[in-house]
Amino acid sequence: MKKIILTFLLLFIGFVAFAQTPEEKAEFMTAQINTLLPNLEPFQKATIKMGTMRYFKREAEINNSIEGIQITQAELNEKIIPRRAKIKEVYTTRMKDRLTPQQYALFMQNIESFLTNVRNEFGE
Repeated sequence: MKKIILTFLLLFIGFVAFAQTPEEKAEFMTAQINTLLPNLEPFQKATIKMGTMRYFKREAEINNSIEGIQITQAELNEKIIPRRAKIKEVYTTRMKDRLTPQQYALFMQNIESFLTNVRNEFGE
């Protein structure tokens, strides 16, 4: 009985750890941005949240498109990595329109750590 309960709990924890939505990732990263840039205007916070949500939805679309498909490193390098780079480029360019030059410079200095923190938090 204990083994069954333990197995169930481990499966549940595993499911919760990897079943995060783009919205949850966007909330997490937006909170990091808001902490880094505490003087954001309310409209900036709203547009940053929307843009970050759009970024993670696009990432999820890529992940879903290759889920369950065996892909070679060459295909990954040729198709997936450039798509991800383009999504990131669009995201950071749009952030430039939402932030002051000083805020944007600070954001760009920290974007990689933000994304690393998301990967670490959500196990991806």
